[in-house]
Amino acid sequence: KVSTTRGTAHCFGCGKTWGPISFVMERYAMNFVEACRHLGNRYDIKWEEKEPTPEELAKRFERDQLFRANNIALEFFRSMYRQSDPAQKYATGRWDEETIEEWCIGYAPGRKTLLRHIRDQHENLDIFIKAGLIKVSDADGDIYDAFTQRLMFRNQTGNVIGFTGRAINSKKNAEGKEPPKYINTKETPIFKKGDILFGYFEAQRIAALRDVLNLVEGNPDVIRMAKIGQQNTVAPMGTALTSTQIGMIKRIVSKVVIIGDN
Repeated sequence: KVSTTRGTAHCFGCGKTWGPISFVMERYAMNFVEACRHLGNRYDIKWEEKEPTPEELAKRFERDQLFRANNIALEFFRSMYRQSDPAQKYATGRWDEETIEEWCIGYAPGRKTLLRHIRDQHENLDIFIKAGLIKVSDADGDIYDAFTQRLMFRNQTGNVIGFTGRAINSKKNAEGKEPPKYINTKETPIFKKGDILFGYFEAQRIAALRDVLNLVEGNPDVIRMAKIGQQNTVAPMGTALTSTQIGMIKRIVSKVVIIGDN
């Protein structure tokens, strides 16, 4: 499905979503620079090229590896969602199947299931730790999944940069405390929650056309709003708005509608 308002293409078969550059990269097996050059030549866009420094190449390689780790995790979470009755019951009580597929909603069982998947696929565990998908205990060095029994929402900028997990089991822990309702990927080289608005990648084009952006409280609210035709909707990542997020909003609209839960 191609969305001209969002500037994205979504495959309901594999669950992937692409922007223009990421689509060209995958369709023609190009890297980022090659895809930009291809699109530039096709649409007569000129830019100056320069050779990257070794430091820039190393940083670019690390970012590519983090994007890849998040894509592997996304496919895993989507697979786990299809196998989890509680996750499907929770999600289908809020959205229809098309919406769940379009937003690539997944499920993280936890209990080291992602860790086992990574090891079974002979992937580099260190990059998944750096991506905030796997944790290492400071107390005893135990290695375990960062997200457990949570409905998973991807955060993307054309590439998947991180996740937000929504608890669907409010069972109290040994200390008598309920789990946090939402947790995000930890800060990484590609994920800084103060620099991100959930749904911004999907919303920015139509928000600019309408010159208004809806600001809601959480990820599910963004998805519900999009379903009723308000695709120009975003949510902060569980924190007060930062100057970076305000700058992102000002770049595309002059009007904001704030919609609270109450």
